[in-house]
Amino acid sequence: MKYKISQIAKIIGVSSEAVRLYEKKGVLKTEKDEESGYRLFHALDIGTMLRCRSYAQFGLSLSEAASLINDYDLEQSYRALVGQEARMQQEIERQMRCLVRLKELNQLIAGCERDAGVCRMQEHPGILRIDYHHNGVLMKDSESLKQFPQWSALAPLSFISLRIPVESMRDSVQDYYAGLGILEEDAEILGIRDSKNIRRTPKGLAVRTVLKVSSPDPLIGINAFQGVYAYALDHGCVPLEEAYTRMIIVIHRSSDKCVRYYEVFLPVKAKK
Repeated sequence: MKYKISQIAKIIGVSSEAVRLYEKKGVLKTEKDEESGYRLFHALDIGTMLRCRSYAQFGLSLSEAASLINDYDLEQSYRALVGQEARMQQEIERQMRCLVRLKELNQLIAGCERDAGVCRMQEHPGILRIDYHHNGVLMKDSESLKQFPQWSALAPLSFISLRIPVESMRDSVQDYYAGLGILEEDAEILGIRDSKNIRRTPKGLAVRTVLKVSSPDPLIGINAFQGVYAYALDHGCVPLEEAYTRMIIVIHRSSDKCVRYYEVFLPVKAKK
């Protein structure tokens, strides 16, 4: 049996335009009825379209599906689909990591007001960071700046992160770096390896708090971080090289009611 475009579209549940696209890409082969002038499709084309839709759900483009259907032999088809299986598995793993981070973000947001300004000792996650500006000035010659687009594309597994040298907290000197951070466990899945421009802070003991900044001014005063420094000293700990932040959320960004919340960790070690 042969079908007109409108008939096969109705059977499959797609638009006639979609059928024409499949035809244009070479997935479907039509015959022209000499009497009516209609382009006709065979019953086999129904199965072909369903197979093509399956390939689309596997993440293949229409052109790739056309190659599988029309051009590849059995071995070529197998290699192409095995390769897509690996890519699909990688994407599923990334999506699962994103789901973990979304659940974590929701927990952080729920505790923003409760935890703002409250310090406590806990284990902090390991983090990899690249810097792109120092005290508000773009680090134009930085290798990290060249890497920024690649890390930015990894959001939400990458996030805005500040680092504040211990000396600036101790001496009340305004000094900080801004960049992107990726947690160690995510970096491992993403295949990110250490390089000279990546700073790694292994997980360990830290003073943790939530910093609430009620100002549209992007600059955060150094005094905002002195609470975690004082807490570490009061609890008999030695602050390590630097504190770092993880952006939680920004609200009312376009108004003078702008509020930003950061998770702050100051890695420490207990005094002997």
